Amino acid sequence: MKDVKKQYLDYLNSSEGARKYNEFKNILYGKKDSLILSVFDIVYPEIRNKKELKILDVGGGDGKRLRHLLDLFKQKEIIAEADLVEPSEEFIKNCIGESAKKKYPIVTKKSTFEKFSTQSKYDIIFLIHSIYTFRNNSYLDKIRKMLKRDGVAVFVVNDANSFLGGLKKITDDQYGSSRNEIDSLLSGLSAHRIKVKKFDTIFSGVLTRGNILNKNGNLVLEWIGMRHLHDMSDEIKESARKFFVKRHEKDGHIHEKEVVILTNFSSK
Repeated sequence: MKDVKKQYLDYLNSSEGARKYNEFKNILYGKKDSLILSVFDIVYPEIRNKKELKILDVGGGDGKRLRHLLDLFKQKEIIAEADLVEPSEEFIKNCIGESAKKKYPIVTKKSTFEKFSTQSKYDIIFLIHSIYTFRNNSYLDKIRKMLKRDGVAVFVVNDANSFLGGLKKITDDQYGSSRNEIDSLLSGLSAHRIKVKKFDTIFSGVLTRGNILNKNGNLVLEWIGMRHLHDMSDEIKESARKFFVKRHEKDGHIHEKEVVILTNFSSK
């Protein structure tokens, strides 16, 4: 059996995985993407005195979030250009097509971050829910070398005890490996100055009907589980169902704990 990191990469690279990921994001964060709005509010004070930005988006998918960020910077009269690194051919095609419509200054590179090379130095490097496939913390040194002297790296991850963190534990148990990387990330950054910001996002759609998963709940489970429901064991589905029901608030929504970690890799 593939390990969970290889399974995740392969799933992202499929047309079905790409489609479900976008549906999954809409359920979690809504059409306006509340996650990006919160991330921008956290990052902007770090770069507010700059008039131009060079950005790297690692694992940026179809570029929708990057385009959103460029629009937000533009509203603050900051001119930004960006490189996007993404291993999924499906996402890269979508990014090129959508970015060309409004001539966004985005250069795409179909590659894993491990194989990506550049002579550029960046003001901001974004890693938004994209560190789960890295094998170890060696990528941190690579990021450090790509930053400008006053640049900042921005990691966005799910808290280990969050809803999605708990759901990954259920679905990943069969692999003997995990996509919960926050502890490893914090350990790798322990020698550097870091800022950790936590906030809640509220799933925009109710995920259960009574004690069973509804359509949105099933889609979330299929995305996190990286497979159709009929390909999951009854044990995983039942554990997930109980977990969904337990984590729902009285209003029927689920609150997800997001973590944003910023560092310029300076020593403590």
